[in-house]
Amino acid sequence: MLQLLLLLLLGIYLAIGLIYAIYLLLFTTELWYKFPLNVIIGPIGLVLNIKSALKIRRKSI
Repeated sequence: MLQLLLLLLLGIYLAIGLIYAIYLLLFTTELWYKFPLNVIIGPIGLVLNIKSALKIRRKSI
């Protein structure tokens, strides 16, 4: 049961990474050969970007 849950979480993580990497590939100047790296590390980058944006917003208020 735990293995199934971990596999499901890994699938969700990679799906988010795939969507993020496709977005970067289509709408930014990101280089195409960084695509696999963006799939793997993309969700972590999203979380860090959101956290830093919230931190900046709190300081400006």
